[in-house]
Amino acid sequence: MKGLGLIVAVVIVVLLLRSRKSSAATPRAGQPASGPSPSPSPDSQGGGTGNDVLDNISQQIAQTEGFFQPGTRAARLNNPGNVGGDSAGGYGDVGDGWDALNNWIYNHAQQHPDWDFYDMMHFYVTGDTMGQGQPGFISPDQYAEQVAAAAGVDPTQTVSSALGEGA
Repeated sequence: MKGLGLIVAVVIVVLLLRSRKSSAATPRAGQPASGPSPSPSPDSQGGGTGNDVLDNISQQIAQTEGFFQPGTRAARLNNPGNVGGDSAGGYGDVGDGWDALNNWIYNHAQQHPDWDFYDMMHFYVTGDTMGQGQPGFISPDQYAEQVAAAAGVDPTQTVSSALGEGA
């Protein structure tokens, strides 16, 4: 049964990536509703970011947030990272949700170039680089290790240096 779930998840990812690439020429209306206006990011017009590390980080976050499982909050609200969104926490389409997640990662890496993956994911989960996770959920340290592994780097490396391009 797990094998079937994995196959379904892979097919969904492939379809999402194809739809994001085909909509690359369509400009997005507006920016994420919360946080500062994002600076131009690699994914500001939808489609692939052109940065494999950023794509791998966002894919792992979406996986951990349950985006690839039908019926989860992240899937229902087109919000792969459960970041920002409208008053309900959602986006009009999944491309806007991916943009919000990629912008969140990219902008925080720029604003905090000294943050390693542990700092980033502690902040992502708790709003504080020293915050502790909630019982019953993935620990921020474990989350950081999974995201760094997906990016192919050590979790003590700064996110900014992992992203390259002066992020």
